[in-house]
Amino acid sequence: MLRETVCADFKFKAVMILCLAGIALSGQARVLTAQDAQQSSPGSDPFDYQYSPELANVMSALSVDRYDEALALLSKLRSRTRSSNDPAFRAELEEAQKRIIRLKRAFKRVEDAAFHLRRNPDDPVANEELGLFYCVEKQDWTNGLPLLLKADNRRIRDAADLDRKRPTDPIEKAKLAVAWLRATAQERDRGVRQSFQLRGRHWYLEARPNLTRDMQISLDEEFDTIPLYADRIVIWNQHNGQAADRGTVQVVVTLLHAGRPVLRKTVALPWKPDAPSSAVVRLPRKKVDAVRVDVTKYRGASGGLGEIEVFDGSVNLAKNCSVQASGYWQQNGQYHPKHLTNGNTSGESGYWLLEDRQTGWATVDLLK
Repeated sequence: MLRETVCADFKFKAVMILCLAGIALSGQARVLTAQDAQQSSPGSDPFDYQYSPELANVMSALSVDRYDEALALLSKLRSRTRSSNDPAFRAELEEAQKRIIRLKRAFKRVEDAAFHLRRNPDDPVANEELGLFYCVEKQDWTNGLPLLLKADNRRIRDAADLDRKRPTDPIEKAKLAVAWLRATAQERDRGVRQSFQLRGRHWYLEARPNLTRDMQISLDEEFDTIPLYADRIVIWNQHNGQAADRGTVQVVVTLLHAGRPVLRKTVALPWKPDAPSSAVVRLPRKKVDAVRVDVTKYRGASGGLGEIEVFDGSVNLAKNCSVQASGYWQQNGQYHPKHLTNGNTSGESGYWLLEDRQTGWATVDLLK
């Protein structure tokens, strides 16, 4: 059960550990990797809503709160694709319609705040109200963070200020993670609390591999208490790069909580020799802390996967999580299961490959 406030001992201990670590590492030069650059890219946000290219115009209207326009564009798109034999795309269109209708209703509750900010752009209460709508309801942190910088709540302001800087140093990422947890203290709204917790968790998982063991132990204790739910899983295939001679035909997806299966589903996985391919598993929203994927049928010499994504709304809970597996091809690090949560869905590089002529499994630990 998640504690509604962050205890004083944790805040003191975590901040002190991070400060001391920052001093210890201050004299060390750090080389940024390509992954660091991608994660800190100012042109996107890690919580950006993902959608098919066909929905670009719809989402463009939605991004500026033109809900009627977005629904009209979506209606035209659904008419043009009514005969589509792609059930996943039809399901995406239906999901998009529900989301736009929900956001249209939610926006009505904050229209007064939006109108007020046109006359008084520095009003802290209106900035916080509208900022929470964008970040919590809409999952649009790009537009929401600048508003939360002027929020009435000091802890929210502090976290937003750290977040907008897109830290690349692991210590700074961990400080940001702690800041979002601190912002949940005394927060009664479940949606706000959960959004801030997931935001903090995202930054902690990015920082964790580069933190000391003592820091990991200290912070794991708090971040492991965040309740996680999944409503959609996306399984990406791989085609063994230019060889295009291996792939997965069928998997069994099992959701786990506290070591026990809460849902199991057999999924056929599409495969393309020269392009990404995936299957979407839509779920009733389930509490979860791990996801296991068993490769039960494969094509060519062996199976494998490109990526495993576990979504709660627009947030991929699996990003940067640790993965265990039954094995990988010839113990070659190029095909290690850790690639299953690195954000690379191309199927051409950064994928997990099984040994020749063997089935196998991979489990994503959402707590680490």
